[in-house]
Amino acid sequence: MLNRSTVAIALICVIDLVMMLFFNVPFDWYLLPVSVCGVLATYQIIYIFQVTGQHGLRLPLVFYFYCTLWFGCYFAPLLHFALNFWLIFNNSLILPKRWEPYVFIIGLLNAGGLVLFIYAYKYFYGIRKPHNKVYLLLKAGKLNYVYLLCAVSFVCQIIVYAKLGGISGFISTYETRSEDQGFAGFGLLFVISEFFPIALIFLFYIKALYNPALRKGQSIMIFLFLLFVACMLFGGLRGSRSNTILTMLHACMVIHYFIRKFQVKEMVIGMVMLISFMYVYKFYKQGGSEAVAQYTEGTLDVSEDKYNFNVFEMLLTDFARGDIQPYMIYRYQNSNYKPKLGATYIGGLLHYIPGVDKESLTTKKTAATELLYDYDGKAMGFYTTRIFGLLGEYILNFGYYTAFLIFLPLAFFMARLDKWVYSLTPTDVRNFIVPLWILFIVFLFSADLDNVIFFYMKRMLLVIVMLWLVSGKFAMTRTNEDNNKLAA
Repeated sequence: MLNRSTVAIALICVIDLVMMLFFNVPFDWYLLPVSVCGVLATYQIIYIFQVTGQHGLRLPLVFYFYCTLWFGCYFAPLLHFALNFWLIFNNSLILPKRWEPYVFIIGLLNAGGLVLFIYAYKYFYGIRKPHNKVYLLLKAGKLNYVYLLCAVSFVCQIIVYAKLGGISGFISTYETRSEDQGFAGFGLLFVISEFFPIALIFLFYIKALYNPALRKGQSIMIFLFLLFVACMLFGGLRGSRSNTILTMLHACMVIHYFIRKFQVKEMVIGMVMLISFMYVYKFYKQGGSEAVAQYTEGTLDVSEDKYNFNVFEMLLTDFARGDIQPYMIYRYQNSNYKPKLGATYIGGLLHYIPGVDKESLTTKKTAATELLYDYDGKAMGFYTTRIFGLLGEYILNFGYYTAFLIFLPLAFFMARLDKWVYSLTPTDVRNFIVPLWILFIVFLFSADLDNVIFFYMKRMLLVIVMLWLVSGKFAMTRTNEDNNKLAA
């Protein structure tokens, strides 16, 4: 068997050569730290895949984090150069003439942070004791709580539609959001109403565990189709692709891990449908229902700036921050910006507390507007809505020299989370939330603190409450063999 290090280095070298020879990716010093990120992430991915396969364990959450880092820290910068795609909708920004020096700095920070993460994760995982509690589903009558949550969620969505003039009025409100307040004041209703599809997934999960007929391919396909319709009606029409995508992915992972494994061809078909949905939905997000209708009829002018994108550019804007973070370095070196010393983190936390004067807070958007545009957003009446990622928000607060340290709390969090996940027994109802944690991990590195908090509050908090309502906690005694597997 080939050495893992050899395989990782060879793979990254081949990708680098292909990108330089056939896609005009420039040969420069930035390739060194960026490729180091690729090698480190690839090595860890291969290592985890082999070890879990040998011991018959499911992949830890850190595996998905390394996959995210492979794309975000290694492949995304290469794609930016290959496509010459830098900061979509950048008409008001002064871009650098050469991106290589700033990508080089971000590459160094990511490479240093990745090394720190690898060693810190192993240390934190080793000192964490496994959990010795199991949460089991109680009497079937406890599912009445879930039915009640579904009913409350459904009623909340009816209230939303009633206030906005039905589904057509809802879509119209989204399309004219820049002209009025749009969905202002509906936040709490949305949190409750858009929980409906997630509750449906849980009900299907529980029923399928005890009903073999629901584990058949045809039943699963019918359920996924109905779930997609529910996702669109319960939040999918207000311009958030993630509302539908994350819910569908959650359902697919629950089915694959605990009900029936999907075949490879089914996974490929699913990925094609997912990317197709993301692509078409982009037209709705930019131009509303009229743009989608024109696109399906072939009359939409896709050369217009807001519609002129391809699948790779879409992936870069959604799953990586390979352009905005180097641009932050450029602005740091060409402005008088003062780091906020943690103020955006405090602002991000206080933003969700009722009664707090949000206008007085220093938040990510106020700090970022100052850095990118060199002016006070409040005075100008404009704030940037860009997302900078955890590394980017650290740069807003403490500068970029020590930004690699953001990987340390990430390692601590990931180690605790993986230890908890590996302590779950097959009958523990908390397995239902594991796919949500996977999505959280994939989303985490490219998100800002306020996005992370919103994800947790909207997608996870009600799930935790639901699982608490339907389950009971019991003590569990582990064998030495169990403890050895958890420590592996």
